[in-house]
Amino acid sequence: DNGVRVVAIRGEGGNFSAGYDLTAALSGALAEPSPNAFRDYVEVGNAACWTVWNLKKPVISAIQGYCLGGAFELAMACDFAYADTSAQLGEPEILLSDAPPFLISPWVLGMRQAKHILLSGELVSAETAMRYGVLNQVCEPDELEAVVTHMAKRLMGFAPETWHQNK
Repeated sequence: DNGVRVVAIRGEGGNFSAGYDLTAALSGALAEPSPNAFRDYVEVGNAACWTVWNLKKPVISAIQGYCLGGAFELAMACDFAYADTSAQLGEPEILLSDAPPFLISPWVLGMRQAKHILLSGELVSAETAMRYGVLNQVCEPDELEAVVTHMAKRLMGFAPETWHQNK
């Protein structure tokens, strides 16, 4: 829709997202997955991240609460990432002997911080994610919407052709 100038992504219910639905994996239902199960999982996750990455307009993630796994990758694919102080971010897939399908973290975080998150499964606070270079700004929970709206309005003042070139 050419009438949409900026896209902002947020979660509902106090969390950005826990990532991909791991219900089957956690319940043991994937003990004998179909031959295409992993490929399908990777394709769905990658498609969402590539859509955001290739969108010809700015995309902002507004993160509160949990931002894990595929959601963390999606947030890193966005052009801007804002979080409130409640945010907990990370890639806990290693705890399930899995790995992220859209491996963007080394480019966003740098190799040392990416390895910390990818190899330990440890979640990091919004403040740590800011230090790691994942976030543009951390704010108080009641300020997140206003901060994201302020940036969206600023971005709407630029010619879309400029975004296409810079993205």
